[in-house]
Amino acid sequence: MRDRLTHFIILASAVCLALLVAGCVGVGAATRAGLMPQVDVQIEISPFHFLVVHNGPTAICERRLRDGCAFRKVQHEFFIHYIAPTGDRQLVWFRTPEP
Repeated sequence: MRDRLTHFIILASAVCLALLVAGCVGVGAATRAGLMPQVDVQIEISPFHFLVVHNGPTAICERRLRDGCAFRKVQHEFFIHYIAPTGDRQLVWFRTPEP
């Protein structure tokens, strides 16, 4: 009986892991293709730790002068950032096509 339970738990864990990986790949492919809606979410993990998820347009300043911004360019991108007092970490980033 114990061997059957162990085999069932291992099989169920493998199936759940496969579904999780397939779901992540599907969401990533849909985001990369520009099919996901625009989102800008900031999740507070603790008072000084945040997880930022952004999908949509972002304005970028292209500098021509030392201290000025010549013009702003808009690009569409998806990113996930982890913000902490010790520094920021970019977990995922890629450009997406314009909707």
